[in-house]
Amino acid sequence: MKQQILKYLRSQHLMSLATTKNNKPWSNTAYFAIDNDLNLFFVSPPDADHSKYLSKNKYIACSIYDSRQKVNSQKEGLQLKGTVKVITSVPEIKKALRLWNQANPGAEKFINYDNMVKKVISSKIYKIKPSLFKYFNEALYGDKETKTYKPSR
Repeated sequence: MKQQILKYLRSQHLMSLATTKNNKPWSNTAYFAIDNDLNLFFVSPPDADHSKYLSKNKYIACSIYDSRQKVNSQKEGLQLKGTVKVITSVPEIKKALRLWNQANPGAEKFINYDNMVKKVISSKIYKIKPSLFKYFNEALYGDKETKTYKPSR
């Protein structure tokens, strides 16, 4: 199932990220990348609402789906929950930025390590470590529609 999830996630670019702070929810959309261990990475400024919420509460939920799906088509998408942290290790930042720019080409000249160091951009790299995936795939699973997957950590 891990390979099916990886294949699906690599075909998508946007996620809806849900955060909370003091029992107040917030949702945002972010471009993401994924590594072979099913960790997701996104880039965000630390003063964004969701980033501020994440600094107080590391638990998140995400939805990833193709919004062009028709209501009468076979559905595919996933939901996940897990934890998130800001990456601080230089090698991990560079790896995450490489993955992010490969998944989301066109911003490499702006969203890169040098611009972060020079403070041209204030964005940080966030790493989501999923604890549970709920994968919707009516073409594969028929009437059951979904399967859950817990990554081994």
